Amino acid sequence: MLIKSDCFPLISIVMPVYNVAPYLKECIESVLNQTYQNFELIIINDGSTDDSLSVIKEMFPIEYPSNIKVIQTENNGLAAARNLGIKKAIGEYLFFLDSDDFLETEFLEEITHHIINQKCDVIIFNYRSVSESGNKQQGQHSEYTSGIFTSEKLMINYLEGNIQNYAWSYVAIKNLYQKNNIIFPANKAYEDIPVFPKILYFAEKIQVIRDVLYNYRQREQSITKEKRTQKTIKYLSDYLSNVEYNRKWMLQHLNPNYKINVYKYCINHYFQILMIARKDDSFPYNKLLKVMQCIKRDARYLSLNDISFKKLVFIYAVKLGLGRLCFSIIKFQSKSTT
Repeated sequence: MLIKSDCFPLISIVMPVYNVAPYLKECIESVLNQTYQNFELIIINDGSTDDSLSVIKEMFPIEYPSNIKVIQTENNGLAAARNLGIKKAIGEYLFFLDSDDFLETEFLEEITHHIINQKCDVIIFNYRSVSESGNKQQGQHSEYTSGIFTSEKLMINYLEGNIQNYAWSYVAIKNLYQKNNIIFPANKAYEDIPVFPKILYFAEKIQVIRDVLYNYRQREQSITKEKRTQKTIKYLSDYLSNVEYNRKWMLQHLNPNYKINVYKYCINHYFQILMIARKDDSFPYNKLLKVMQCIKRDARYLSLNDISFKKLVFIYAVKLGLGRLCFSIIKFQSKSTT
């Protein structure tokens, strides 16, 4: 049953598009087939060089429906496209949809149900991973505890790593972005990282639901070894930069009692950077020196109970100047387990 009523909130779906032609039709159709129809879809073609624009035109051969906007831009990156979507959106709530993923048919209906009944600023939902061909994986990706939370309570969950912070993993009232000047950092990978803590911080009421409403496609990138390493270096540099930004912002804005939680959050992300780097055989150790410095800096604030034994051993080795050896060991371990 298609639900459409002006009495219910209009939701703006912002969908940046860049070279995703094989997946685009499925993504758009998952929006058009929603059981709740009071939405606007803003498709931002970010300078695609493949057939993405042709796919869009084939789906709407005569004209675009009144609730669908297609915007053409030069290739300015995902963050710029999302920021443009924030400016163009007229809905009360905002949702960012990645154009190679797809929604469950009841996505908007479920989200709107919670908006109407709970009057929440943010709704966080569950999701599943799907294969590149779109086959759904068994089981849920995350086991969220459902309920209504204050900003402070959910921030602790986020710092502990219990809440994902993808731009597509929540729906938020648009005023949160506008009133607090929340934007995605331009020209950076992992652009979600500096946004989500602010969304949590400024929200007054947050609903977490366990329903699996989003399908996150796992794609294999075809890229040469040299280009892959260059790309990884750029991505991990951006990752570190965004975590450092969050560290500074959170230490300035969060309750001082949560400092230890912030340091643990940062340490966990620094180790995540190492885990990503180790998968690239050609990744140069000298590109990790700043990460090692950050680990040493924040580890001094933590006690033995704040960190796992393996991380603790690694930290002591780094303090002894054995960071390169440790990185070589974890790279070898990565090879032996693949």
